[in-house]
Amino acid sequence: VLKVLEEHKMLYKLKLVPSQLLVHPQNRSGGLLNVADMHAKGEHSVKSGANELEVAATIAAAFEQQESSSKDLKKAQAYIKDGASRFITPSDFTKLKQKAMLDKVKQAQELLWKGYELLQASPLTLDQQAHPMARYLTRLGLFLLNKESKGQEGKEYTSLANITDAFTAECFEMKQHGHLNARQAELAEESDDKEMPEALESCQDPIQIACKMFKLKVGSHYTHNGQVMKLTKVEKNSATLVYTPFFGSAVDHTLTHDDLKGIKPFTRPVPHLHSAADIAALYPSNAMVKEIARAKAQHLLHEKYLQCLGCHSVFCCPTFFLGGALVAHPAHYCRTGEFDVVVSSMGHLFANADFKKGELTLLPFGNVAVVAKEKVAKTSVVLFLAGWRQEDQLVVSHTKCNFEKATGCWSPFFWCKESKDDKEEKPNMTKATVQYDELTMPCIKNKEKLTKGTALFLEPTEEYLKAQPSHPMIVKLVCKDEQENFQKTKNASLSGSEQLKKLKAQLQSVIQKELDSYETNQGQPLFGDGQQTANKSKAKFIMAKASQCFETVVLDVEGTNVVCLFPPNDKFQEIMIQLNEDMLEAVFNFLAQDCKSTLENMAKRGYKRKQEWAQDLTVQWEEHLKKEKEKGLPIPAEVPADATGALFEVAAAMAMAEPVGVVPADPAEPPAIKAATPKAKTSVKRKEEDEEFVWVVEEPPPKKKAKLPMGPWSKQKTVEVKVETKEEDDSDLNELVLVIMEIFQRESLQFQQLEHQDKYYWWDAQGKELDQYSSLHALQVPLQTLMSVILAKGPARALEEFKRNPDQFH
Repeated sequence: VLKVLEEHKMLYKLKLVPSQLLVHPQNRSGGLLNVADMHAKGEHSVKSGANELEVAATIAAAFEQQESSSKDLKKAQAYIKDGASRFITPSDFTKLKQKAMLDKVKQAQELLWKGYELLQASPLTLDQQAHPMARYLTRLGLFLLNKESKGQEGKEYTSLANITDAFTAECFEMKQHGHLNARQAELAEESDDKEMPEALESCQDPIQIACKMFKLKVGSHYTHNGQVMKLTKVEKNSATLVYTPFFGSAVDHTLTHDDLKGIKPFTRPVPHLHSAADIAALYPSNAMVKEIARAKAQHLLHEKYLQCLGCHSVFCCPTFFLGGALVAHPAHYCRTGEFDVVVSSMGHLFANADFKKGELTLLPFGNVAVVAKEKVAKTSVVLFLAGWRQEDQLVVSHTKCNFEKATGCWSPFFWCKESKDDKEEKPNMTKATVQYDELTMPCIKNKEKLTKGTALFLEPTEEYLKAQPSHPMIVKLVCKDEQENFQKTKNASLSGSEQLKKLKAQLQSVIQKELDSYETNQGQPLFGDGQQTANKSKAKFIMAKASQCFETVVLDVEGTNVVCLFPPNDKFQEIMIQLNEDMLEAVFNFLAQDCKSTLENMAKRGYKRKQEWAQDLTVQWEEHLKKEKEKGLPIPAEVPADATGALFEVAAAMAMAEPVGVVPADPAEPPAIKAATPKAKTSVKRKEEDEEFVWVVEEPPPKKKAKLPMGPWSKQKTVEVKVETKEEDDSDLNELVLVIMEIFQRESLQFQQLEHQDKYYWWDAQGKELDQYSSLHALQVPLQTLMSVILAKGPARALEEFKRNPDQFH
């Protein structure tokens, strides 16, 4: 017996005692059989009279059966997808033995028995019955243990009845298709391998064995001899790995399955050279550009803030200060006066003086930082610098201060709070922007007149959409049901929409009603006695006055109240709608009613290009010459072949060189004309006098220049003013120049008298002391105003305004 057991590898010789196997010596059933046990069993077999050959045959048959069952188990493991043993513990079975679970366990047992009877009565084979029954068992077990989410299916059922319904449906599906679903049936029909392997040797694929043994995956990276390689192919006897150096071509390495023991998976990022775009993004030049722009924005922000505080420049007052009444160093100059705004211990701002509308301006103050665009919050203070093309933005940080400890820096811009309706706080400040040099910065201005002691509150932030009828995205959103026409139409626009015209007319009528009601409530006309400035039309004047009284208007668009911002001009071309889903939907649906007809009419409309327009002028000019020739009138010089045909270019082409003036000439052809100045443009006209034709050359008067000194503090700088005048305006121009020279001489003399003093103070005509900033600009500001009037309206009009209101300029 021992010999038979040893030949069939069923005899184990151990030198360990049962206690080392954690088995009690009297409980041999829990441990392995030792030699003594084998002798006892063999002796018992001999004493019973059993034949040795029969015993050997019985043991061999049992071993063969055991080996075949292990093969079947290995084949079945390939089809087991749900490793339920990983999350089901012995404590879960203890939970099922509790008294509270008794009813549910009995109910599940009854359902299983009914399901088993159903499968036995069905014509399904044993394999077909196993699939739905296995799922039924798994779902019931996970439902009782409350671990459905951890299963492979990951689906949670509400009751046992739902699990039973799923089992019944799967049985019916199995009966119809032979699989749990139709897709599995199609895959089974397409598959060539329809038979199960009969033995373990028939499914021993060396490629699969190597991949499972060394954990290989095609496309992954591994390390071999200190190099990172990529696995590209696995064959029966070898595997191919590719090593790609930073510089050079790729190298293939072929390793046998035995050599694959030396490779290790590479879990870190694959080594590679960074692209030029990645390097350029972090190159010092890019960082320097951002830092220079940030420093420039910081400098301009501080410089503008110093101007508002009263300091002339950064260099004249190096002491850091907030503004107001501060004692400066004797060698420097600071502004004297009261603060424009004050703050309470509760953090509320108050006006410290009387201000007209838009006179009080609060600017942000703080450190400028470069922040990524996606990290910029809506409440951040963003600066805009000319020429800034980076994806990042320039953000001003919030300054902190503590009045009790006298630390930090106080910026009123960040202390102006928004008004709240529940506290009945009236908003009197609004957000705006101010331009200084190349920097555009946000600010807060008063939108109405303020008196001393008025609490300052910022109006709540509301966002509005500018519904531009020609914007492609607006047209696409409105014409969502007419996408085919929208794609066919080039440069689609809703500017000609009748619905849009109705909406604009409604907006105009609502504004007029608001104005009428305002006049009624005020008890007097909104526009006084009707007098208005001559340079403004009536519509512009009305809009300018109405914008001071109203900010928003409400339209009734098909039963929906739509809040619109007051239009910026009297043309009503831009309708700004509050960003509200219901309001936008109502307006878009209203405009979409005639969207189809608008796009169709636009597709039929034609456009004339500029060249066609010039060509039409050429044809008109040729027809005009033809008519002149038929009448027997003299014809001017012919138009050059390369001329565009425009009338002004024809006149310029006729301006050749020769003396200027009235010259008798042959009526058949014009005389040779020469301009008095090289750059002057001349024109030729034909004048009829007593039936004699005379060519008259007209030339505009030359441009006159006047150089004005800027004072002894800037002797090297001169301002060159180009004044286009006519001959009859020379007297006015001369008088203006004398007035300007008189101003400069008087102020320059006063400056020279005070130049030797340490402190530079100025006095005006009333004896009031002025600061240096105001003194230096006392000449520049009125002169700039005077020059702008001269250039815009001419010397005569400028002198007239100067005589009528001299205080405006000095």
